[in-house]
Amino acid sequence: MRQERHTGKLGNRACDHGRLSFTDVRVPEENLLGKPGSGYEALTRVFTRERTFLAAVCTARAATMLDRATTYARGRAVLGRPLLQHQAIAFRLAELDAELALIEQYTDAVFQRLQEDAAALRQASIAKLRASRLERECADLLLQLHGGAGYLEGGPVERGYRDARAYALAGGADEALLHLIAGHPRTDV
Repeated sequence: MRQERHTGKLGNRACDHGRLSFTDVRVPEENLLGKPGSGYEALTRVFTRERTFLAAVCTARAATMLDRATTYARGRAVLGRPLLQHQAIAFRLAELDAELALIEQYTDAVFQRLQEDAAALRQASIAKLRASRLERECADLLLQLHGGAGYLEGGPVERGYRDARAYALAGGADEALLHLIAGHPRTDV
C-alpha cells in the first residue's frame, strides 16, 4: 500500500483528502467484509446513507447562510432603505426559505425510510441534489448581497461559497445524481 501525495483543494479544507494505491494486495477469505459479488449492494447502501447525511449537512449550511443573508439585508441600507425592503431581494429570500422548508421535510422523510430499513437510493439522491443546489444558491446570494466585501479571501462569506462547491461534488455531482434518478423512475405513480 502506498499513500500518494496530497494536493490542495478549493474548499472544505478542514477535511483532508488523499489517494491510496494498492499493489499485489490479497485479502484472506476470512477477512472479507461480505459475500463475493455483494459489493455493489453494500456500496449502494453506503451511498444512500452518505447522500442522506450530505443532504442534511447542505440543508443546515443553507439555513445558516439564509439566516446570515436575511440579517445582512435587514441591516444594510442601499438607496436610503434596507436591502430587505427591496422587493427583488425580499422575494428571493422568500423563495429560498420556501425551498429550504421543503428540502428539510423531504430529507427528514428519507431519514425515516432509512430507519425503517427501506430502499431509499433514489430518494437520497433527490435530497442530496436539491439540498446541495440550494446551498449553492444561498451561498451565491449571500456573496451577492455583501458585494466586494464578500468576495475578499479569508472571510466567512467567501469560505461558505467555496465549501458549497465541495459539498456539491461529495457523494456524487449533480449529473451523476440526475443519471441515477433518471434510471430509477418513480414506482408510486
